[in-house]
Amino acid sequence: MDRQSLIEKIPPIITNVREMEAILDGQQGVIDDAWKSVKVVLNNQFIEDSDEYGISRWESILGITPKGTDTLEIRRFRIVARLNIQLPYSMPRLKEIMTNLCGEGNFSLDIKPNTYILTVEIGLSEREMFAEVERLLHVIVPENIPIMITLQFNRHSFFKKYTHRQLQAFTHIQLRNEVFDDE
Repeated sequence: MDRQSLIEKIPPIITNVREMEAILDGQQGVIDDAWKSVKVVLNNQFIEDSDEYGISRWESILGITPKGTDTLEIRRFRIVARLNIQLPYSMPRLKEIMTNLCGEGNFSLDIKPNTYILTVEIGLSEREMFAEVERLLHVIVPENIPIMITLQFNRHSFFKKYTHRQLQAFTHIQLRNEVFDDE
């Protein structure tokens, strides 16, 4: 809200009165602060829009203790992971949960038919969330299904589109472990 919108709220006959302008000037700051506070409260209702205070409230409610090195994005991720816990689970539901957490294409799920081992690969772009995904899987996957969770490192086939000269600028460790744009 700006000053014009406050002036528009009063009858036009008194908009040019100096006393009214002084009153509106005095109230404008309070009104602006109130609207900012309302916006913060509304944003903190949604995890994706929450500020530091809102995230800390969600963590308090869910019993999450953030690490000192956690970014706001990792803390948001941990909250979403906690809220996505729903039992019992099925493979389609697990895929839905993983898509919500890691994004489409940033993970793979496979369950071996004879051994019933759940193999989960997390994309390199989500490596900072690896521990939280692992914790979540151990909570929602039944105890009789072993879980093998790994990172999806870059594979040789990913680099076929690059020339040897382009790849020469990187070490083997960088090529394996770094996130590269698909462009």
